[in-house]
Amino acid sequence: MRPQSTTSLLYGVMLLTSFGCHVNRADTSAPVAETMRTTAAEVQLTGPCSVASDGSIIWTAVPRPDGDLLSTQVKRQLAAEDIDAWARATTSKYGGATGRLRSIVGPYRINPDDATAPVMYDVTLEVWTDRAQ
Repeated sequence: MRPQSTTSLLYGVMLLTSFGCHVNRADTSAPVAETMRTTAAEVQLTGPCSVASDGSIIWTAVPRPDGDLLSTQVKRQLAAEDIDAWARATTSKYGGATGRLRSIVGPYRINPDDATAPVMYDVTLEVWTDRAQ
């Protein structure tokens, strides 16, 4: 085979491969529905951290739940009145019986110069389940 033929053949193969199919490997299936294993009313919230009525953080030494740690979740920029509902819903979503508020950081404002802006908190939640016998 002559060098010109080889070069032409190589260019032809490269040209054909450039027209190849585009494969989208993204998952197009519908997202799996979240399973609630407990209702939010059954969830017990504990933890060393809580928010006082004046907005300050209260820290009280309490033991960890007697169970198995399922997950640790972090939520940023929560209003004080939304912490309880978020913690209960998250604990329920992950199948836990106890939500332990491990840390609450705040209060802070998104725009510190705006005194009318809402006060926010960053919350770390541990999701616990009762220990299997």
